[in-house]
Amino acid sequence: MSARSFIAGIGGTLFFLGILAGLPQAGTGLDKEDIYRIGLQAYVYAYPLVLLDQTRQAFIQRFPMNRFNHALAFPPPAARTVVRPNIDTLYSSAWLDLSAEPIILSVPDTGGRYYLVKIMDAWTETIAVPGKRTTATQAGEFVITGPNWRGSLPSTLPVIKSPTNLVWVIGRIQTNTSADYANVHVLQKGFKLVPLNSKDQAGSAAPLSGNIPPGNVGNSPTPPAQVAAMDAATFFKTFTALLKDNPPHAEDAPLVAELKAIGISPGEPFGPVKLDPEVLPALESAVRDAREKIINQIRMTGRERKGWGLNRNIGRYGTDYLTRATTALGGLGALPAEEAIYTGTVKDSAGNL
Repeated sequence: MSARSFIAGIGGTLFFLGILAGLPQAGTGLDKEDIYRIGLQAYVYAYPLVLLDQTRQAFIQRFPMNRFNHALAFPPPAARTVVRPNIDTLYSSAWLDLSAEPIILSVPDTGGRYYLVKIMDAWTETIAVPGKRTTATQAGEFVITGPNWRGSLPSTLPVIKSPTNLVWVIGRIQTNTSADYANVHVLQKGFKLVPLNSKDQAGSAAPLSGNIPPGNVGNSPTPPAQVAAMDAATFFKTFTALLKDNPPHAEDAPLVAELKAIGISPGEPFGPVKLDPEVLPALESAVRDAREKIINQIRMTGRERKGWGLNRNIGRYGTDYLTRATTALGGLGALPAEEAIYTGTVKDSAGNL
């Protein structure tokens, strides 16, 4: 099945989520095959949101929300929290909660040095990339707002509107080998996050320095492994809870209207006890096969280019949910093509890897 035809079933996906929200099974006219087909699409649709939140939880066990945390050295080979970390830039990462108020992002004057700050919503969609290519390298400030903010904002600052309250900010600064670390550390201190109503409090602007975790806390599994271990009930319970603060995108408006027509309320707890017990095995099969579908899509990389794949249509996905899920698993936080080109392969010259 093509990605286009696979994505076309998303209306059914959202109808299925209505069932998951607790609507009665009787009268829907859905048999096991319908549940399987729609569940398959629902998993792919929901996967990036669930994975991103699991990644956030791995970070905030050691670092708080709304504060920058700086990688002071290149990630070691054992790093697993982030897929495909860079080894020619140092990261400055932060998770934002915009539910209470906007956050003001400050960036330093890098003196012409390449840098960027990717701002990504909870669905892994790139919403802005301040940096050398877009805003030059002088010092600057930006206001990042959530979907429900209705208050006033500083008239002199650019506004970055996020469609979700959860935002991941990933800064990268050009680092010319480990000998350049000290110079980059000075610049990292210029990255600051301050709540809008605390802007005049100088103490609140002080960044929290530290190393971004090279692996996971203790012996806990990686975020992708944690999501893969979820059964259908756990996965969709997590997903519906996340929908409360992270609604679907504007381009899904017709589908959102359809959800409302059948009584969907984002964030309503998933109630498997309300489902017909005979349906649950079909739902579990859908989740299992959806995982395999995402993995197989990654394995397809490079088959038409002598073993190498070139991913251009990433970072911004629209309604291409399969590509979005595949990218989340294979390269969470990937930049759009105007910022970076990603090549990859799953085989070496001998056909192994």
